[in-house]
Amino acid sequence: MVKDFNYSYLLIGIVLVTVVVFAFYNFDPTTGKAVGVSGDQIDGVKGSVGTVEILTTPIGASLNIDGVSMGNSPYVYKGLAGSHRLKITKEGYQISLVYFDLVDGRKLTQNFVLQALPASCNRVGNYYRCRNPPYTTAASCGVLGVREYTNQRYTDVSFNCCVAGSNEWDCYINGNRPLSAGTNSTNSSSTNSSS
Repeated sequence: MVKDFNYSYLLIGIVLVTVVVFAFYNFDPTTGKAVGVSGDQIDGVKGSVGTVEILTTPIGASLNIDGVSMGNSPYVYKGLAGSHRLKITKEGYQISLVYFDLVDGRKLTQNFVLQALPASCNRVGNYYRCRNPPYTTAASCGVLGVREYTNQRYTDVSFNCCVAGSNEWDCYINGNRPLSAGTNSTNSSSTNSSS
């Protein structure tokens, strides 16, 4: 006695096997990331991929790439080809904000020498104030000041120093006014408050 064969179960089985094979083919269990059949993927986005080794002098600086904390230097970063923003912070050193380009298929090395903060605060530059708390360290207020002046399109922005008040930080940020403001002065003063 021969029963009728149900082809729908066969079709479902073939589809499931295809999905499972494709999923394992595109997944690298060692990194937990997807890899593409026709190109690399970084966090699910296909595109050209490059690598950069980031070194700092001194080592152990905190690295932030495109707004994401990456850990401390030395660090190897793999990402989509193109321009990326790097913020380097280390206690006792000026905050550095730089841009670097990743090139498809190439591994580059970038070495950044950090500038030590002066022993005393030279109260020159753009003025920025943060409340303490929540900004309990000069570095946290300095990062905020650098970000604010960068967002206002100042050029050559860097952290100078901060002076502690009773419940705030008065920070001084180096930077040139944007050209659209009509001047290009290195010692402009503006007060910003952040709470």
